[in-house]
Amino acid sequence: MVHVMFRNYLLVLLLGVSSISQLFSEPEYAILTIPKGGTYLSRKLVTLIGDDPNHIVDHLNEKNVKLPWVYENRKIIILIRDPRDILVSQINWIREGCTWWPTGYYIPNYFQNLTYSDQIFWMINFPKEHIGLKEYLEWAREVIENKHATIIKFEDLIGTNGGGNSTLQLNAISSLLELLGYEYSEERVAKIASSLFGGTETFRKGNIGNWKKHFKNNHKVLFEEKFGEFLRYFDYEKDGNW
Repeated sequence: MVHVMFRNYLLVLLLGVSSISQLFSEPEYAILTIPKGGTYLSRKLVTLIGDDPNHIVDHLNEKNVKLPWVYENRKIIILIRDPRDILVSQINWIREGCTWWPTGYYIPNYFQNLTYSDQIFWMINFPKEHIGLKEYLEWAREVIENKHATIIKFEDLIGTNGGGNSTLQLNAISSLLELLGYEYSEERVAKIASSLFGGTETFRKGNIGNWKKHFKNNHKVLFEEKFGEFLRYFDYEKDGNW
């Protein structure tokens, strides 16, 4: 009995749920994200949906990727964002003083003294002994391919306030509600959309394509070398000529 209670306690800590009942009650779904890829947007979205406390919103990590039984009866949703915008958002997050990394790694102090250009290079060449953007993207692909997860794009959800499209936003919210089995009306979808942008704990700008303001040609070449396969896998680029 003590062993079971301890196991359940660890699951609550590791998976970011408020109680062990969230792991076993119906209806159930999980939204998995990459750090700075829309985690708080996802949490705000499920709050606005409002019908189901039995969900998990969590960063992708080696634990939830390797614990398939936790998600066996759940609908799995991967919220994906343009990896270039994720990288820029991660840099800005670190520059504002958040030097810890979700995997327990601390960004070295000298990072703050680098130019923005060199910070981009540093993040693209994230220390191999630690988990960086590449590993998160690999986990996202693994979950999609092995667990038949549904992809929802940050760019579709963010709406016009973030440089997106209102039609895409309304369609994305409608598709999510339909996937989760909720009844919905145009009014309900519009209400969720109107409240979704901004106002979350780590929100900064949430703009689409912000990477274009920072990437120079040499950044593009290196990013394509390291991450080009993911730009094409997640349909952000058709080829390497971007």
